[in-house]
Amino acid sequence: MSYQPRLTIAIPKQEKIKTPVLFFLEARGFFLSNQDGETGILSDKAGNLPNIRVEFVRAADALLLLQEKVVDLAVIGSDVVDENTSGTTPRFLEPVIKSDLAIASCRFTLAVPDKNRGQFKKPEDLNGLRIATSYPNILQDWLDRNQVIPSKIIVREGGVESCVRLGLADAVADLVDTGKTLRKNNLVTAFDIARTSAKIYAPSSTNYMSQLLADEFLRYIRSLSQEKEPTLSLQVA
Repeated sequence: MSYQPRLTIAIPKQEKIKTPVLFFLEARGFFLSNQDGETGILSDKAGNLPNIRVEFVRAADALLLLQEKVVDLAVIGSDVVDENTSGTTPRFLEPVIKSDLAIASCRFTLAVPDKNRGQFKKPEDLNGLRIATSYPNILQDWLDRNQVIPSKIIVREGGVESCVRLGLADAVADLVDTGKTLRKNNLVTAFDIARTSAKIYAPSSTNYMSQLLADEFLRYIRSLSQEKEPTLSLQVA
């Protein structure tokens, strides 16, 4: 039986989130069809749920779609949500966390030159230093909580780890997965600031029908959460 989509979910198009999310859904009996890189239809092989429309978007755009209630749910890295919904002028309203998928996990760390690692035993040892980051709001929150006052926070869209080597900063705060980029730039973790993962979010407020459909989907994937993760890529029809 074929169902018309009634639920819409936004998934980041960045592979580091998209791939593990699609593996996660395949493990719970879903397959993706009609994929064109921008949209797709997610179907339950067992036929227990109606088809779901998928919008593949930039992670920050997923927050916009949630805020404008264009989508019912969105899978977003918690680092993106925390950065864009905090600070003195948040870009978006904070959405509601519906489920932590515990996938695509990373550490948000503060790293220093390997040769100077012995100088950083407590957060206040960072006082007066220049710190480069792509996540100034997350960093500032940690600095405030630890009463650290840097001389400057340098915001870069990418290439944060190279800032010390280039002489732009004394330390960096960034997401770390394998640590390969840190090692390449002769940096080591001094402090762990936060842990991030892919989570399912819903708008801060929504209508009854959207909430009902979203909750039905979430209950279903939770009921299948003990199934094995797949070893093959998601089936695309």
